[in-house]
Amino acid sequence: MWDLEPMLQSPDGRTSPQTQTSLRPDDWQLLVSARPNTLLEGPPETTDAIVGEAMEWLAEPNAMWCGAPPARCDRPATLVVRSVSALDQDQQQALLAWLDAPGNRMQVISTTTDPLYPLVSRGAFLANLYYRLNVLLLDVAPPDHIDS
Repeated sequence: MWDLEPMLQSPDGRTSPQTQTSLRPDDWQLLVSARPNTLLEGPPETTDAIVGEAMEWLAEPNAMWCGAPPARCDRPATLVVRSVSALDQDQQQALLAWLDAPGNRMQVISTTTDPLYPLVSRGAFLANLYYRLNVLLLDVAPPDHIDS
């Protein structure tokens, strides 16, 4: 198991508490400091735990994608898209258009139980959206859930 006591700085300078998730300290540091769009692949209980712990450390305001775009934000902020693989084509198009809109400065944290690349290969998920969301891919499936 990883040593999960990273000393991170929140946006307002606080030091993080010990984390309880399966992310390595380097992954936490990257997630909260460099702010890349991040795709979390794994079971919902794991990805939800990571999102829950990360919310305190990510740039505010935080917003959740609920099938329609949130208001545009011209300062650093975080958008969470849960179960991104479940978005239909119209919702995918809307999210991609929102991400491409001028002035958006949001980091996107998305979660999925299903790997997205096979969906892209079948045409069930937009390739452009996949590449926008998949700047940092973190597979957080427990080792016994990973296919050989």
